[in-house]
Amino acid sequence: MRLSLVKTAAVLEGLLLTGFGLFMLTFAFSQEYWMLLNPKFSWLTATGGGVLALCGLARATEAQRPAGTGRIVMLVLVLAMGLGLVHLMAQQDDPPGRLIGESRASTPAPPRLTWDGREYIKINIGELYIMAEQGVPARLEQPYVLRGQVSTNPALAQLGLFALLRTSMTCCLADAVSVGFLVSYPGHQPPRPGSWVMVYGRPQPLGGQKFSRQNLGQTGIMFTAINQKYFLVADNLQAIAPPAVPFMFEFRSGEPYAY
Repeated sequence: MRLSLVKTAAVLEGLLLTGFGLFMLTFAFSQEYWMLLNPKFSWLTATGGGVLALCGLARATEAQRPAGTGRIVMLVLVLAMGLGLVHLMAQQDDPPGRLIGESRASTPAPPRLTWDGREYIKINIGELYIMAEQGVPARLEQPYVLRGQVSTNPALAQLGLFALLRTSMTCCLADAVSVGFLVSYPGHQPPRPGSWVMVYGRPQPLGGQKFSRQNLGQTGIMFTAINQKYFLVADNLQAIAPPAVPFMFEFRSGEPYAY
């Protein structure tokens, strides 16, 4: 009887480990993966899940070494938390398409947009931020179109300015940073804080001007970096729905930019 219980517990431990490995394998190819991790790591998660699943099967079929109660409890809790987290993310409105699938689309979107008879280069905030830090005048004199979330404070609002932000993620949410620019839209009221807009405009040097950057940021993101060298003068603003993938994972040095 004692031997039977030991074997049953060992089989249970092995099956739980297999289940955890299969969860990782499935999660790596799910639509919710990008919400927690950079999609470029999906292969690593899938590989780790496959190895764990095989180890779990080996453990369940061998079933000679006594199982550890602590290990069984830990596997149950981790698996339950993982499934619960994925379930919560899946309940979000307008679930996103896979980022990897979007980047490999057979009919890529055009790299430029036209407004009022002028072409604007599509670029993401992070790419323009890097360009502004490098300070190449010829590239910074061109018109660009980029999208982001609006943030402001009373001091900026009085000057007709707002911050345009988008979150850059290198690995996961723990290292996420809101990256952005101050934006001027002459003759118009700044858009509603928290809304998403598409900005058509040109970078202009700040010229050493200092503006209040207090209380600027995005919900849930600890760090915010607003460019200190350039701001954007908007020719046009368009209100948009939040993009399916609001984070920036990729930064390119030339057209077509990741946008």
